[in-house]
Order: sequence, then C-alpha cells, then structure tokens
Amino acid sequence: MLKPLAEIGVPDSRFQTLVVEDQNTGMRPMTVADHFAEIAAINLLPTVSNRVRTIFERGRNAFLYAWYVYDLTALAEAQGYAALEVALKERLAELPNRYPARGLGEQMQRASQEGLFDTFPLPPGNESTDRDGYFTQLTNLIRRFRNEFAHGTDYVNMPGAALDALYTCAALINHLYRR
Repeated sequence: MLKPLAEIGVPDSRFQTLVVEDQNTGMRPMTVADHFAEIAAINLLPTVSNRVRTIFERGRNAFLYAWYVYDLTALAEAQGYAALEVALKERLAELPNRYPARGLGEQMQRASQEGLFDTFPLPPGNESTDRDGYFTQLTNLIRRFRNEFAHGTDYVNMPGAALDALYTCAALINHLYRR
C-alpha cells in the first residue's frame, strides 16, 4: 500500500528486525548506513555498456529505497535480472553465427555453450563442482525468479536474498564485459 505522506521517511518496519554484527559491540540493529553500504559495494566494471548500467543502477536504487518500502526489494531484484538479460543480448550479438536466443534462460545457456563463462569463478566451496551442472542450476534459478517477477507476482524475497541476486547478476555482467 502507498505509505502515508507523513511516513515517507520512516523505515519499513520489516527492516527493524534485521541486525548486523559489529566488531566493537557485537550484534546491533541494522541502520540505513549499513543498508547503503551493502548495495554500494555492488559495482559494475567501467566497460559495461551504459544501457546495462542504467538498468542495473535502477535496481541498486530500488534496493536502497526498499529501506523505506520493503516491497521495492522485488523491483530491485527484477531489474538485476533485466540488466543481465540485456548484457547477454549485447554480448551474444557480437558472436559469429548469430541466432536469436529467446529469453534469459536460453541466453544463459548459449553464453555458457559459447564459452563466455568458462573462466567465471565458482562460489567458494564449489571449486570442485561440475561447471556445466553449476550453470544449469544457476540458469534455472535465475530464469525462475526472473519469470516470476516479469509476469507478475506478489512474492517479495528477503532483503538478503535480493541482495545476493544483485551480487550474482553483477558478477555475471562484469564477467561478460571484462577485457
């Protein structure tokens, strides 16, 4: 629901239950500065196209303002997937034997088959994992969430999960644009 005008600057109550670990004081309530630092730590390389960057920045800002409107985490996550989809379209268009890969899942599969993710670092603890199996699982997960958001849902991921999705999308985008 639309927040009342008098409450626009009041943090969403669902963020009041989140805590962070402070080296000096132990656990403490999360602040807007902590929230800002989490999203500010996710950056795209300078080589990423302006089109992709614009979409991704929309997601980062939505996540930042989710502090005040919790449901914006869904918009943030959706924009991360949209930026990844545009990045894949741009990079796949540069390959020889171009054929249209429809949808994000197909684009992820083609990028993987074309070797665009051959040197993508697997998450810590997964170094021995089968790379193809990892990307199949990642592709299925990303496709599922992207489709859920793109086709309309009332689902809102936990802020940490939405932040992880943005980290993952940024890592994949940066990998596609590394020089």
